[in-house]
Amino acid sequence: MHNQFKAQSTSIIIVILALIIAVGGGYIFLQSRSQKVAVETTTTIPTTTTQEPITTTITATPTTKSVFVAPSNWIVYKDTKNGFEFTYPKHFFFSDPVVAVYDCSNLSVFPSRCSEFNLKYYYPEVSNDESSTGTRIVINNMQFCVNSVKEGAMGSTYDTVFYMTLKNKKCIVIKTVIQIYNNCVDVDNPTKCEAHNQNNYTVLNQVISTLHFFNPNGN
Repeated sequence: MHNQFKAQSTSIIIVILALIIAVGGGYIFLQSRSQKVAVETTTTIPTTTTQEPITTTITATPTTKSVFVAPSNWIVYKDTKNGFEFTYPKHFFFSDPVVAVYDCSNLSVFPSRCSEFNLKYYYPEVSNDESSTGTRIVINNMQFCVNSVKEGAMGSTYDTVFYMTLKNKKCIVIKTVIQIYNNCVDVDNPTKCEAHNQNNYTVLNQVISTLHFFNPNGN
């Protein structure tokens, strides 16, 4: 009887210890699990920083049209009586420029038709048709009527170009003569030929762009 009671007591104690161990183990497991979840949760939260917006200010740069500046070795043509001058390169023209100034008191503004300059009266070599079909152009903010008379000779053409403008009711005509090739198709290097002709007209316009006015009889 005594041995039976002792055996039952031992069994009860074993069960109680087993329960204590199970409960304790479960508690420890849950604690470690909750800590692991907490760590995982903490490490997976991304950190964010506030960045100020980047702004770029674009300042527009005004475009300016380049102004041609004549080389220092260009020749100066100066008319102190009528108050104007221009420059041109030496040995560029077939002959030096010729300038004519005549009264245009009948013109208060630049004429709407180039024929109103009456170019033929001052240059007889210009025909009536050529005098009346001038082309209006603007160079360096100045208006001009331009007439061209071409004459061929020995594979080349001599182009006599007249630039006419109006200032203080005076007509100013600058007569220039340049040499160009009259047919670039039949030459060995057509591209070079055309470039030569184009360059001559470019330089011619640069010459006219140097024209400026000052007080008559002044410096």
